[in-house]
Amino acid sequence: MDLELSEDEAALQEGLRSFLDGRFDMATVRAQADGLDRGRWTELAETGVFGLRLPESEGGVGLGMTEAVLAFEELGRSLVPGPVLASHLAAGLVDGAADGTAAVGLVERPASVLLIEHLDALDALLAVDDEGIWAVDRDDLVVEPVARPLDVLTPLHRVAELPQGERLAGPEAAARWRQEGAVLTAAALLGMAARTTELAVAYAGQ
Repeated sequence: MDLELSEDEAALQEGLRSFLDGRFDMATVRAQADGLDRGRWTELAETGVFGLRLPESEGGVGLGMTEAVLAFEELGRSLVPGPVLASHLAAGLVDGAADGTAAVGLVERPASVLLIEHLDALDALLAVDDEGIWAVDRDDLVVEPVARPLDVLTPLHRVAELPQGERLAGPEAAARWRQEGAVLTAAALLGMAARTTELAVAYAGQ
């Protein structure tokens, strides 16, 4: 089995890293902790990140999971803020998710505590459960902000009860989202760990 990146995969990784280094430095990331910079969100969408696995016939890039993993590793490396994972998963299901005109949030149920990330920045909110994927009207929610989230770059709201919502897809799609979401989250965490190691090595060298 050949585990080396192809030329196209390496180019994707290098190109996205260059783009992110130029637009998501730490000062910019910290400034977006309480909101979403729609200009940079649109620029991010223009790289094809959200529609990366969406077929070209549907306005996407038409690539696969390998390329998505590489992309999310770079997104994690730069701590790109906002509901990136949910918007990527929702491309093709929610209008505007792929082109960045809609920021999509995602919450899984059942859960002992229902937490919604980046609520104030969302244009659409989806819930995933064993029965499928549901569009939830955020105007129906009674929420409470979490004063001190563990990740200061990810604002959280706690909701006591989540309406059932309108089903957009069935159990198979929900199971796929859970699996793909776990893989892409792991890729982002790998990127964070790699960048942390680079900074630690550079610091030790000084």
